[in-house]
Amino acid sequence: MILSTPNRFWYFSLLIANLLNIRPYQGLENWVWRSQLKARVNKVGFTIEKFPGVHLFPFIVGFLNPVLDFFHRFNKALAPFMVNMVIRCRK
Repeated sequence: MILSTPNRFWYFSLLIANLLNIRPYQGLENWVWRSQLKARVNKVGFTIEKFPGVHLFPFIVGFLNPVLDFFHRFNKALAPFMVNMVIRCRK
């Protein structure tokens, strides 16, 4: 299974985006902590194969893509602080 979900660490960015009317939240995202996601997939019997993070900051601006690409090299170490979590696991 491959799953992607927003990292609860960045939930404050959603509140700011709503406040500034940048991106209205429509309630379709599951904002969980990294430890919660790990515990949930383990609880139902999955073995985690990879658990990297994606995007070090919540905004995507074209000219900053090289910065994002640079930090993606460290997606394992920086995973707890990245906006999105991607988990690959097997049952």
